Amino acid sequence: MLSRDAILDLRLVSGQLDTQVRRLVNNLGCSRRGCRAGRHVRMRTHRTVVESETSWKIPVVRTNSCFLSEDTSTLVLYRGRRQPRPSALRPINRRLASPVKVGVFNARSVSTAGKSQSISTWITDHNFTAAGLVETWHDGPDSPALVACAPPGYAYVERSRQRTDRQEQSTSSNHGGVCLLYRDYLHMRVVSTSHYQSFEHIAVFLHGSGLKCLFVVIYRPGSTPASSAFFEELADLVESVISYSSVIIIGDINIHLDLPNDPGTVSFSSLLSTSHLVQVVQSPSHV
Repeated sequence: MLSRDAILDLRLVSGQLDTQVRRLVNNLGCSRRGCRAGRHVRMRTHRTVVESETSWKIPVVRTNSCFLSEDTSTLVLYRGRRQPRPSALRPINRRLASPVKVGVFNARSVSTAGKSQSISTWITDHNFTAAGLVETWHDGPDSPALVACAPPGYAYVERSRQRTDRQEQSTSSNHGGVCLLYRDYLHMRVVSTSHYQSFEHIAVFLHGSGLKCLFVVIYRPGSTPASSAFFEELADLVESVISYSSVIIIGDINIHLDLPNDPGTVSFSSLLSTSHLVQVVQSPSHV
């Protein structure tokens, strides 16, 4: 057994202790840090506080371990218990700024004389949050007639029908086309989905002012009855977007839902029920 003084005297015997002796000293708990390291620790703890010489004072940020004593020239280590600070978190109101109003219109060419102005007035009068257009017959996003459909305070995202190589050389109208007009204070993101042969569509996620919803605009040409391929592709689309918390599907699928025994109506209603979707339109909309 060695006393503390005897152990400290050992450091004068040799300039450096070997690894085994250092490990033994550490295991016995006799090692200590030098005063220089302790001074650096104290210097990091006690921060210098600078106060303004003007009549008004700038708030001073201090470390949690120190506080000013009555003698403001020195810092004293605070070992008491601080008062709990109130949380700065505040609940955010997630209610919608206004009710969501949605409309859909089969334009049959927005380039028809006066059609763009009529659509713009229709959107403004109803104060729609979002409005879907089908059969726009436009060729691209910079189509003047499509631009004129958006009243002030609205933006739009579109998808025109792709022309075939033979149609590219023609000046005839480009049939089909879908578009979603929405309030410009909402943030927009086009959702990537599969391409389908039986119908045209565009999926857009809108969020802002408490609204988080996926809007899907669909148009199925009515030249032929709805086939099984259409319902298979529609089911695939619904399955890919149903994971969103809120989904609104609008458009024109050319199915007479007022005929309850029609095969197309039966298949469409079955798809809605299995996907937990609700048909909002309850009256005929075709003239």
